[in-house]
Amino acid sequence: MEDEIYRILQDTSNVYEGWYRENIKETHVTFFTYHATPINFSNCDYENINNSVQIDVWGTDVEEVRKTEKEVKKLLKENEFIWIESNRDFETDTGLFHYSDRFNYLADADD
Repeated sequence: MEDEIYRILQDTSNVYEGWYRENIKETHVTFFTYHATPINFSNCDYENINNSVQIDVWGTDVEEVRKTEKEVKKLLKENEFIWIESNRDFETDTGLFHYSDRFNYLADADD
């Protein structure tokens, strides 16, 4: 799953697995899988995995955060990720704008 996200976002600057980077104040993207569920069973085995992924865009320039979030969302949707929800926030403790989006992605069990 992680390799797939890195591939899709390969032209996006500053993409990292995990949480925000304290030492980076410019706009950056983080992601993590928060839930994976086997589905579509046959012959006592599952054929697919539904991956629930959160993508976060962080930065001090709200316009740049909005632009990056819009592009990331577009790229993921073009690659069969299903957008399920978003949140917009300003983190007072870090001084960063934080835009998060959650997606589901159905993968073959063999991937």
